[in-house]
Amino acid sequence: MHLQIIISIFLFFIGGGQIIYALNKFKNCIQENNVNIKQLMRLLAWINLVSGIFLLIFGLVILTR
Repeated sequence: MHLQIIISIFLFFIGGGQIIYALNKFKNCIQENNVNIKQLMRLLAWINLVSGIFLLIFGLVILTR
């Protein structure tokens, strides 16, 4: 039981960090002038955002089981 709580808290921290990192990348890609780099940064930010959300959900699932 204690291991589940530790792992879920760890996943919450990683997921939250991924979401914050993705939002920061969204802010930085708006300032970029090159269209190709802007699209690549936007794609990477979306991937980070989705992975952060999945980690939060996975941490919640582990915590509730």
